Amino acid sequence: MIAAVRAGAVAVTPAIPVIDTIRRIDGGEPVSRDQLRAVQTPQGFVPDVLQAAHEQAAADGLLATDDVTVCEHAGHQVTLVTGARAALKITEPDDLVLAEALLAQETAPVADQLYEFGQPFTAGQSPAEDSAYEGERLQP
Repeated sequence: MIAAVRAGAVAVTPAIPVIDTIRRIDGGEPVSRDQLRAVQTPQGFVPDVLQAAHEQAAADGLLATDDVTVCEHAGHQVTLVTGARAALKITEPDDLVLAEALLAQETAPVADQLYEFGQPFTAGQSPAEDSAYEGERLQP
């Protein structure tokens, strides 16, 4: 993620392919997962860009669930970098229970890998910098 910002990206977020089946509530049709990514944290930004984007969002009355949405609203491209399934989002009490259970297991996925900026790597190795969608940009 830091490498993407250093390469010129102004808004960067880790993301992973969606594995759940997604359905529209208006027609019950499944949605193709091919072009869907679950956005994760932490997200990275050029500080001045993020601040100006939040000021614009506040002036426009935008309600957003994350900072990359605020940057997109301001017209900036968002760069996706490889995320990690073990980077759980803790939003509801059940999420914390799941995270605690995974950490308590000796065979949990995080027990054998370390994570740096959303990138899995084994001790003594550098984090992977490439993936099928590394550097993919979402257009505003």
